[in-house]
Amino acid sequence: MVERGPVLRFDPMRTLGIWLARKPWRWQSASLGARADRLRRQRSFAAAIPLYQQYLATRTDHATAWMLFGHCLKENRQLAEAGQAYAEAVRLDPRNPDALEAQADFLKASGRHNEAQATLLAADKLGGGA
Repeated sequence: MVERGPVLRFDPMRTLGIWLARKPWRWQSASLGARADRLRRQRSFAAAIPLYQQYLATRTDHATAWMLFGHCLKENRQLAEAGQAYAEAVRLDPRNPDALEAQADFLKASGRHNEAQATLLAADKLGGGA
């Protein structure tokens, strides 16, 4: 007779509890991010800005959210803050061609053509559609 080790049973409630305990902010931040994205798509940029700020307070590492936050700030004419948001997106994920292209577009609109060109070249090397 073959001796077997203990039988491991999957307990979904225990797994869910562990998962939620590790990241208690997950549900709240996901809701904030979704609401901010919806407002941005509706072109309600001023209304989306505080939601992105709340979201990014808990998810400081989300590069795409920083980029989208930058879009809202730019459309709301908060250009210095938009530049900082784009720079943070690129700092967090320097291999994200979308973030690089967004930063390059912002730099070009700001009259910083040499920096914009270098950023577009970096995005192009990563497969961006620049």
